[in-house]
Amino acid sequence: MTEAKSTIPELTSAVELFEVLPEQPTVSSQAYNWTGIVAQQYHHRPNSLISPQLHQHLVTLNFGSPYTLIQQFDGRTRQARVVKGNTILTPAGRATEWHWQNNVNVLHLRLEPTFVNTVADRVLGIDPNHVELVHHFSVPDPMIEQLGRALLMELLSEHPSGRLYVDSLTNVLVAHLLKHYSAAPHVQEQPTLGLPPYKLQQAIDYIQNHLETDITLADIAVQVGMSPYYFARQFKQSTGVAPHQYHTQQRIERAKALLSQGDESIADIGLRLGFTHQSHFTTQFRKLTGTTPSAFRRSL
Repeated sequence: MTEAKSTIPELTSAVELFEVLPEQPTVSSQAYNWTGIVAQQYHHRPNSLISPQLHQHLVTLNFGSPYTLIQQFDGRTRQARVVKGNTILTPAGRATEWHWQNNVNVLHLRLEPTFVNTVADRVLGIDPNHVELVHHFSVPDPMIEQLGRALLMELLSEHPSGRLYVDSLTNVLVAHLLKHYSAAPHVQEQPTLGLPPYKLQQAIDYIQNHLETDITLADIAVQVGMSPYYFARQFKQSTGVAPHQYHTQQRIERAKALLSQGDESIADIGLRLGFTHQSHFTTQFRKLTGTTPSAFRRSL
């Protein structure tokens, strides 16, 4: 198969780089305003390209067939057979060259350095001025693969779980990268003991007052004066469920009350509680109750 050659001009940001790639992403989170991350799935044909210094850290996951990749990074040439699930981590601020001779199906995760620095400082006690992610080339990492698949499924879903869920995944991903792929030492994490009762109540009150909103993890965490990562861990320790799961559960509990109270249409109840489509509302309702909203109303 003849290898195509890309001519890519000098660029100033990762966003511009991805916009001039020969292929367009098959799916992208660009329009969803996710915090600190952009996720894009690509089907690349055989190609070669020279990448300028990226402004974002790049995590590339192979979700297709194995392929041979040659990468030039920091003056060294590396070659590997990239099998399904393997990860390539390219830190921000480094120019690279890429060569591959097969069709590839990859997920690119672009992480904002400012977001990574915030997690490093608030969660792991790393001086944000000394955050250094280390280049890794075609490594198996089940945690990164699992988080990447979850983000991809969120992108592909007709009824996405929302930003609260994505924030939870992204915070775990960044913390994992900092613990296992960073040159900087960090403070040992303290055991998770759960939230103090008053902070738990503050978080619950905020969630209850924003059931109809696509809230973020940071929206809740700021109410209790904690980092999103630590808040999510301690909230789950206290309640047994993640914040996004609790948010969905409380939406369904509110829906059950509304279904019991009057003749408001099921579609209107779903919209009132922030579900974008009646089918999304019905799916979540059945998932948590074992029945549909209409069957629940008939059983009253």
